Amino acid sequence: MNRVLANLSLRTKIASAVFLMAIVAVLVAGAALQRMSAMNEAADRLYTNGLLPVRDIDKVEIDMERTRRDVLNHALSEDDATRAKYEQALAADDQAFAADLAVYAATRPRRPAGPAPPPRPPTRSTTACRRSRPAPSR
Repeated sequence: MNRVLANLSLRTKIASAVFLMAIVAVLVAGAALQRMSAMNEAADRLYTNGLLPVRDIDKVEIDMERTRRDVLNHALSEDDATRAKYEQALAADDQAFAADLAVYAATRPRRPAGPAPPPRPPTRSTTACRRSRPAPSR
């Protein structure tokens, strides 16, 4: 093996080393692209299953707060015109609530049918955190 390498010209040795480094670089780039693709898919799943349902349930919460406000204003109204205004607002609130709740129901992540999974055991960091906190006073 040493004789074969010794018999090669310097130009051939350098070209072989560069070619070998290029092959290694292509392999590393391919592995990196594959991992980035997997990370992109995981980020898409997190966005779709995590962020969108939170955004949609937040809209439902806003509708509920608006309904509470309109019910309170209706109860405190002193004349029929103001009561009628808040009754119309309550009808609109009900429609918005139903529509936003339907959107949430369509986008929320589904759990597989069957019993709930068992709770995960505490991690070392959770256990250490519990030990470092003082016990609640009674």
